[in-house]
Amino acid sequence: LQTWNIKTLHLDIEPHTLPDYKKNKEKYHRQYLELVDEANIFCKKNNLQLNLSIPLGLPEDVLQKIAELNVTTTLMAYENPSMDAVKRRSQEEVQFGQTKTIIALRATDYQKSADMEKDLQLLKDWIPSHRIVIHDYNTYKQISSNEKR
Repeated sequence: LQTWNIKTLHLDIEPHTLPDYKKNKEKYHRQYLELVDEANIFCKKNNLQLNLSIPLGLPEDVLQKIAELNVTTTLMAYENPSMDAVKRRSQEEVQFGQTKTIIALRATDYQKSADMEKDLQLLKDWIPSHRIVIHDYNTYKQISSNEKR
């Protein structure tokens, strides 16, 4: 880790994509939190920051446990029709994470980069951390290059 000067470990674990997730939410949430605890201990031992990608809609008890770890979370605010919907659906996550919460928008959800940039600015002004990210750069670059500016 020191050789590469790594500063952050980012976990993008998405149990909500598993076929039996809806039937086994509690089991998956428990396993997820165990893994996050393990990663957090590893990060502390190795002087690393921990960042988690999380979907919108995790249960309050899971959000509370993540908040207690004081780690940065990146909300995957994908497939949402409007920024009002993103704000409404992410209120709990933002409340628990405050300045440790980042919102990610997915470039494939947009046809024009200008529309995405407008939404990114709205969210940046709204979220307490004022931090937003784009998933993924190659798609963003592609929709940007298709436009005349």
